[in-house]
Amino acid sequence: MKTIGFESRILAGVPCAVAIGVFDGIHSGHRKVLQATVDFAAENHLSSVAVSFSRNPKMAKGAMAQAKPLSSFRTVEEIMLNIGIDYHCIIDFSDEMSKLTGVEFIAELCSFCKVSALLVGKDFRCGCPEACLGTDQLGKALSDLNIDAPVVAIDPVLDARGRVVSSSLIRSMLLKGDIAGSAVLLGRPYSLDCKGVSFASDGNVLLTEAGSFAELLPAAGTYRASAIAEDGKSYDIVLSINGSCLAFQFSEPVKIDRINFKG
Repeated sequence: MKTIGFESRILAGVPCAVAIGVFDGIHSGHRKVLQATVDFAAENHLSSVAVSFSRNPKMAKGAMAQAKPLSSFRTVEEIMLNIGIDYHCIIDFSDEMSKLTGVEFIAELCSFCKVSALLVGKDFRCGCPEACLGTDQLGKALSDLNIDAPVVAIDPVLDARGRVVSSSLIRSMLLKGDIAGSAVLLGRPYSLDCKGVSFASDGNVLLTEAGSFAELLPAAGTYRASAIAEDGKSYDIVLSINGSCLAFQFSEPVKIDRINFKG
């Protein structure tokens, strides 16, 4: 998989199946959209492209401005690679970008690559609030640009209680300490990326500031987890999280790559 910016022109004129989304955490709903994109591309001899944002638009402005993502950029990239996405395009969600109308955004997308299919979740919207486009309006926007490409709206994934799987639902579960529930919706264990995180040693305990991680931390409490070393070896740990610190007992002198919570 190749990671490129929205300003890149290496895909100009290249027929692509394009998925657009925030892809925060890449939960089971996101996986459904991405897998459908890879499958559509393979069946129609296209390149598969996932278009995401440098910042979650909801977190860049508004009520969620202080919220942390559910996955680090590295984790998102690893998951996309495993799904089979060919190109990950990252849009710099700048003030200028946030002011584009939905029609203007689609026009920009069609200059970035040759959109041969557009795959989105049914609740997808693009453009500034005053002039945004919903999923049912994307086809007309493409047609007005003389782009003959289907818009494939992917049905949401529902949990056992009939709720739509979403990043906001997973976030609320984590903030209540519901690790097992969040793992079901993610389709994988919730994890913390430890690359670049410095741990201090206090006897046989490793600890770091809670704010050291890119991802959202679960509610304060004690959790069973696996610490994955850089060499791939896994260690069972008991993780303690409070308002300012994350700590766990760990006696071996190894570098931790990530921490996976156990449900």
